Amino acid sequence: MIGIRKLLVAAVASSMSMAASSAWADDTAPDREGVSLGILVGYGSDGLYKFGLGVRGGYTLPQKIYIGGSFVYHFGETETAIDASVSEHMFYLGPEGGYDFAIPAVPQLLVRPYLGLGYASFHASSSGDVVGTALAVSSSGFALWPSVTGLYSFTPNISAGLDARVVVPTFSNSEAAFVLSLTGQYKF
Repeated sequence: MIGIRKLLVAAVASSMSMAASSAWADDTAPDREGVSLGILVGYGSDGLYKFGLGVRGGYTLPQKIYIGGSFVYHFGETETAIDASVSEHMFYLGPEGGYDFAIPAVPQLLVRPYLGLGYASFHASSSGDVVGTALAVSSSGFALWPSVTGLYSFTPNISAGLDARVVVPTFSNSEAAFVLSLTGQYKF
């Protein structure tokens, strides 16, 4: 009786495994068309771009062309000296467009080079006795971010990976920086 139960459990587990793997093979290619939403958690090479959070959404066309957009906020840093502190932060948002490459040897892996462009805003402020009074400096304008994302699909709908970008603001009081982020994505 115990042997029959073990055999039955093994048969059920095997059939479930085969059903799951055939479902995976049918529609899980990470370069398939559809709507996707994602998050970004990253860190940049410049003080202004230190820890950052972002969201992304887009649509992949049947031709593997990605059209979407993102919003990223970098908390920057605060420096304190004796009786004064200076803090800075930045955000940028705008459309993104790229192309999805599937890696034949690893079908769950997708590589997407893309370009983002849009609006960016930088803000710095001081408090305390820096020059006798509080100061604030803000700049905003056009920015672009050439980038590449690598995503590994764990299920047909859930993937995670890395996003590397160089953010290039084109206005005064700002600098370009390299930002590396962990990213997660859900495909509908």
